[in-house]
Amino acid sequence: MTFQGKLKVLTKKELIVEVDSGEESLTFRILKKTRFLKDGKEIKPADVTPGTVVAVDVARDPDQKFSALNVIVSPPKPKAVAQ
Repeated sequence: MTFQGKLKVLTKKELIVEVDSGEESLTFRILKKTRFLKDGKEIKPADVTPGTVVAVDVARDPDQKFSALNVIVSPPKPKAVAQ
């Protein structure tokens, strides 16, 4: 599952992403295996600043909370489907 939005808060244990044009925020756990990526290369979490558009690949934990697997900085915008 992937969520996309603006990064609001990033700590060592979690990140909060604003989705749905600011009406809702989701919190994701950061694990040792969480990777931060930009242009296909791994970057440091400190390189990602609040307000940055990110896509977060997540897994649902047994307690129903989300853990971030990959945090992708400035993901390409979804392409419109031609009809």
